[in-house]
Amino acid sequence: MSQSIKPQKIAAADLGQFIDNYRESVLWVSHDDNGDDLRGYEVAPCANAVLYSMAARFAGQYAADLMATHTVRPYGRTSWGNLGYRLAMSQLETGVGFTDDDGSPLSERLEQATGHGTAYPVLELYVGDDRRVYILGHEGRPHE
Repeated sequence: MSQSIKPQKIAAADLGQFIDNYRESVLWVSHDDNGDDLRGYEVAPCANAVLYSMAARFAGQYAADLMATHTVRPYGRTSWGNLGYRLAMSQLETGVGFTDDDGSPLSERLEQATGHGTAYPVLELYVGDDRRVYILGHEGRPHE
């Protein structure tokens, strides 16, 4: 009799670190009209909801791959915060991200899950007239 495989689940503290660092990294890579990163701005609730939802969905959908990436590294473990950073860098197509260090099939799979034409597309952040950060195309949508 075969055993059913239980879906893997990321621990709550690790998921929190993943999501928080993803959000911070997206803001760090995105810039205002003066070339300053967006970390110093208030993020509109609709944009916050999209960032948290997107990171949580990615972590849920790719939990097994992320957990393997977290534990299997020749030079030691990759932190959950670093994995959140890698998601942001891959999704925003910065040229670094999941495949930055090893180019393994596992990293390639995670990289290909992000960007144009995927469920985790490139996000365009901007500062609105109210000086808060928004995501183009997601204004007023509280949840994705």
